[in-house]
Amino acid sequence: MAELIYKISFYSDWHCASGLNTGADADDMPLCGSDKLPVIPGRTIKGLLREAAEIVADKQFIQNCFGMEMRKSHTADCQGKCVFSNAELTAKIKKTIIDNKGTEILFRGVSSTKIDRDGMAQDDSLRRCNYTVPLTLFGKISGIADEDVPAMERCMKFIKRLGLKRNRGFGRCKIELFEVKK
Repeated sequence: MAELIYKISFYSDWHCASGLNTGADADDMPLCGSDKLPVIPGRTIKGLLREAAEIVADKQFIQNCFGMEMRKSHTADCQGKCVFSNAELTAKIKKTIIDNKGTEILFRGVSSTKIDRDGMAQDDSLRRCNYTVPLTLFGKISGIADEDVPAMERCMKFIKRLGLKRNRGFGRCKIELFEVKK
């Protein structure tokens, strides 16, 4: 079994919220850890990689790493062996930001509005959301079989965007394998 360290390099502003439906205002804020620094949940990474695996990998890899959904004919889920950590800034970068009281410069507000057919702003459609500036985060995937490492790396290369409004130019990124620990 191996542990993979992956690196996410963002090339545009990005936004990952909790998705816990705590209200519109809460979802407009990027998800942060207890240190008030941005974080991407492991479950988000797992979901993106599984979606990529459905396109670029075989069923055995998907079952090994991500598991299978419970079907009517099965009595229980087949759980995958991989465990996905949150993606975060490195400890050194976190310390530098916190020591210099720089957390506020990591976020910026972006406003948008709906435009009607006549090219006019539609009433009551102005929205403001806080985005995180481009950063580099790291995470790990543990419990992966040695033979599944190349397929997981292919899945990482397949992902080009992450987070809210990723189809509108936000969240452009590159996910790459940084280190393999055995």
